Amino acid sequence: MIQIEEILDNLVSQTTEIHGTTQTYNTLTDSLIQQMNDICEKVDPKDNKNQTEKKELDQKTNHRNTNEQDLEIDLREYQKSLDLIMHRHRELVESNKNKHKSEIENSNLKLEQLKEENTLLKQDNQYLRKNIQEIAKVMKHLSEMPDEELNKSVSEISQLKKQNKALRDLLQIPQNENQN
Repeated sequence: MIQIEEILDNLVSQTTEIHGTTQTYNTLTDSLIQQMNDICEKVDPKDNKNQTEKKELDQKTNHRNTNEQDLEIDLREYQKSLDLIMHRHRELVESNKNKHKSEIENSNLKLEQLKEENTLLKQDNQYLRKNIQEIAKVMKHLSEMPDEELNKSVSEISQLKKQNKALRDLLQIPQNENQN
């Protein structure tokens, strides 16, 4: 991108330099033609040959001026084209820069969201591990209990559930679906 800008800047400076050189050339040529005309008038203003040469010089001068005007018009159009190209190039560079900047910001935002989700997942994982460890302890404790004691505990839990249900029915409290 930088090379294109440098090339276009060089073209603009070279065009400006050519324009200046053309103007200098025009000034010098006009001066020379004027001097020639002055000399022709001094030699013999009535001389047909000189008059013919003068007319030819005038015609060449007019033709040259027309060509120079055409060149100047072409040069101005060329400079306008270069200016438009440079303007469009700068717009594209700025647009790409802004696009990449927004993409980076979006990526950073997504990264932050992923970090937050990761933190939440770690917390959930720790909670689940803790529950699994508690369940493992209870299962270990139950497996170590003698069968008599286990049956007694199961019957006590069953009895408590029945009493709890009867109390809920009596007090008209809706039973929570999570509880058995």
